[in-house]
Amino acid sequence: MTNNQLGVTDRETRYRVVDHTGLTVEVQDADGDVDAFDAELLDISTGGAMLKVSRSLRDNNNHSVKITSNDLNGPIYVDVQVCSSRLKATGDWSIGCSFHPSIPNNVLAGLTSAGIIDRRENHRDSTSIDAMAQWELEAEQAPVRIVDISKEGFCLASNRSGLPGSRVLLRLETKSQDMVMVTAHIRWQIGEEHGYTIGCEVAHEFRSVLRKMLNTSADTKTQSVWKRLLART
Repeated sequence: MTNNQLGVTDRETRYRVVDHTGLTVEVQDADGDVDAFDAELLDISTGGAMLKVSRSLRDNNNHSVKITSNDLNGPIYVDVQVCSSRLKATGDWSIGCSFHPSIPNNVLAGLTSAGIIDRRENHRDSTSIDAMAQWELEAEQAPVRIVDISKEGFCLASNRSGLPGSRVLLRLETKSQDMVMVTAHIRWQIGEEHGYTIGCEVAHEFRSVLRKMLNTSADTKTQSVWKRLLART
C-alpha cells in the first residue's frame, strides 16, 4: 500500500477544517531551539495533517504541535514529522506532516463534534427509519434509527456505542413485512447527550441496498430520499 504526501496510507481520509473560529495551532521545534510559532490547520487525519505556516520547515524534521479551541475539552498535543513543504504564491508555506504516533479516532470525533472539521464528504439526506442492529461478535440486537444517508453510507442514532472499524448488521422491515439485512462498517462515532451518532459505510454494492431501503417505508417523503440517491449512484 502506497503512502500519500503526508506519509500515511491512502485509506486514511483527510478531513478539511471548515471552521477556524477560536482554533489555535502552535508549532514548537522538538529540540526547543526555535521559539514557538502559529500555524493554520488546513486538514487532518489520524495519521497526519496539512498546515499553513509563514516560514519553511525542513523535511524529516520533528516538531510538536498544540491544537486548542474553546469548543474542545482540552488542548491536543501531537508530535509530527515534516513530510513535504511547498511555497505558495501568497508567500505562505503548505506543510505536510505525519503524526508519531497516530492520533486515535476519538480525537477526530471531538473535532467533528466541535464543528471544526467535516467528516461527511458526500451529500447526505435526512431521514428517519427504525431498525434493529446487531454488533459484530454480539448475539443481542438493539434498536437504532437511520437519521441520514449518502451514496456511500448512513448515520445511526443509537443508545449504545459502536466500535470504529467493526461491522454492524441492520435488520429493516419492508412494507410487505419482509426482512432486509444490511451490513456496514462503523467508521466513526460521536457521543451525544442522549446516546451516540455512528457513521457507517456500506460494506457492499450500495445500489442494491438503496433499492432494499426503498421498500422499507410507505412514507412518500422517505421514499423520495432513496429515489434521489439512486439517481446519484
